[in-house]
Amino acid sequence: MNKRIFGTDGVRCVANGIFMNPFFINKLAFAIYKIILSKNQNKKIKIIIAKDTRRSGYMIENALSSAFMSLGAHVILVGPIPTPSIPFLISLKGADIGFMISASHNHHADNGIKIFDKNGFKISDNDESDIEAIISNENEFSFQNLSKFFAIPEEIGMLSRVHNTGEQYSDFIFEKLKKDIKNDLSGMKIIVDCANGASYKTANFLLNKLNANVILINNRPNGLNINENCGAIYPEKMCQEVVKQKANLGIALDGDGDRIIICDQNGEIIDNDKLMAIIAVYYKKRERLQKNTLVTTILSNKGMEVFLNQEGISVHRTPVGDKHIAEAMKNHQFNFGGEKSGHIIFNDYSNSGDGLLTGAFVACIIKESGLKTSELFQHVNLFPQVTRNLAYTNNDSIDVMNDNKLKEQISLLEEGLGDHGRILVRKSGTEKKIRLMAEGMDLIKLNLILDNLTVFLSDMIC
Repeated sequence: MNKRIFGTDGVRCVANGIFMNPFFINKLAFAIYKIILSKNQNKKIKIIIAKDTRRSGYMIENALSSAFMSLGAHVILVGPIPTPSIPFLISLKGADIGFMISASHNHHADNGIKIFDKNGFKISDNDESDIEAIISNENEFSFQNLSKFFAIPEEIGMLSRVHNTGEQYSDFIFEKLKKDIKNDLSGMKIIVDCANGASYKTANFLLNKLNANVILINNRPNGLNINENCGAIYPEKMCQEVVKQKANLGIALDGDGDRIIICDQNGEIIDNDKLMAIIAVYYKKRERLQKNTLVTTILSNKGMEVFLNQEGISVHRTPVGDKHIAEAMKNHQFNFGGEKSGHIIFNDYSNSGDGLLTGAFVACIIKESGLKTSELFQHVNLFPQVTRNLAYTNNDSIDVMNDNKLKEQISLLEEGLGDHGRILVRKSGTEKKIRLMAEGMDLIKLNLILDNLTVFLSDMIC
């Protein structure tokens, strides 16, 4: 198999498609088991499996469970819980690896698998390459070879189910959060859109502990309505409900609860670059921001960086993907970072983006400031930014990052943008699209630049 299996965030495709059918999942489990075994010789392997609310999650959960049990592993099923709970549960249960079955913000028809190592980090690019190499070698899956790994009948792995893990994680976060904040959330009304996803049970645990008045919407999953016109991808209902209920702010989560969109009391969306900037300044003032640095990706707005520099905070940029942010934080001992898309990581709490934690933290900052939500964020000025997506069909080998003619074209166009302008062209890690972004002070010029690049790239990928 020459097709790349791993994308920006794990394995993902339509349910029962090329990578999300029981036959392939058995191969994936075997390859992962072999990698774990090479690092944990003579050890009974323990595995955590969680999921969001998609109907296909039950199929994938059973496929993973049966495969790992046949290899002698102890499988622990924890049911529908948010992705950020996984690192906590891996530590709590002493597991060797954890799986989140989710396609995050995608439509219910898609599903995927996010993989966490024994330290609660998403597995490395090297491990992903090793797994793909095993799956690509058909000889690995002959019965003669597989039988060397199958457990004898009396050593077939155990399966257990654990309940109330969402409450356990909320308790853990609450105890840590009390060290960072001065006040609880008494008197604050907060709308939480659960996206009919993994947070539908756990969304209010933490906020209720902080004494907030919590109103949940889209918290009735049926297996097919996850992310359907709701949640972080479609926050309009949250915004409307905030205005209707005269709430202080709104929090919209995605299907697996690892990303967030918030709105102010007027129902206006707050850009996540502004969100990260305000949290970083709050952390720095309390001498909690390690190395006075925010970690973010190449997509975050230059205006945010200018604002933070004025506050004595540096910005460390990574490639797109919260996995790269988490790796940079671990490698350089930073403790706060995030993506413009809403994956915000507090390393003092979890190695994963956590929408609910972020929402609670911001609500606490708002309460402590005595300001309205809109007032808190008004001083972070972002530069105009224009984005477009260019779809392609069959040309999977296209490499926009290393095409010399494209690089020359981008350099030429950037010259006209000045010191505060930049252009980004990248291949999506989850969809067959080329993503274009131009940033600067002149919207008309930015749109003309993307017109130029669209024509240039259309010729390349035809």
